[in-house]
Amino acid sequence: MLIHKIKKMIPSFLRVYLRRLSKLVKYRLRYFILRQAATKDNHINLILGAAETSQKGWYSTNYEWFDISKSNDWDRIFNGKVIVKKMVAEHVFEHLTADQMSAALSLAHQHLIPGGKLRIAVPDGYNPNSIYRAHVDVGGIGADASDHKQLLNCDILREALIHAGFQSTLLEGYSSSGELVSNAICEQDGFILRSRANPKEIKAQGWDFPNSKTSLIIDAIKLTKLPS
Repeated sequence: MLIHKIKKMIPSFLRVYLRRLSKLVKYRLRYFILRQAATKDNHINLILGAAETSQKGWYSTNYEWFDISKSNDWDRIFNGKVIVKKMVAEHVFEHLTADQMSAALSLAHQHLIPGGKLRIAVPDGYNPNSIYRAHVDVGGIGADASDHKQLLNCDILREALIHAGFQSTLLEGYSSSGELVSNAICEQDGFILRSRANPKEIKAQGWDFPNSKTSLIIDAIKLTKLPS
């Protein structure tokens, strides 16, 4: 109660500045924590494009210092080490072009240990609801959709994963025939907030359109050899 009253006394412009400063400090601290962890040989788990989210036992990364489509950013942190056991990216790849996605998947594959896992959640291009698609499409009207570079579906994403050397499994989302797949999702391999498997109520600004709290979710495992 007292904290709330104190916040009310702070001018709005100053509150905005302090929030931005806090975010900047948090993101930079994450960078140094991950770089320190990468100097060791222990396996680690990464949240790609985490924004302000976090998960216990995982290192959060941010676009401000880790562009997953650029090899220099991977090298600056890992210096050629292959120590990543798991990665999760929730609503990240739709913000990349097709070429950037291809580069990011290849780099993720390079830095995963054999048998390592990559979990991807993106808006579902095969969702039959036209209102949903209007919100999440390229330049869509939904929250953050103005920056969407592509609207992925299970076929496009799985083909890209195969090309990068992954074996993939569809966990949640629509097939090209309109069939909804909804399998159990193990949170230990990366928690996805926007999923039909998440029983928790989600309250977020802009997430009030049909199926806004769902995703196309695919698990990918690193193969030791590229398919012929």
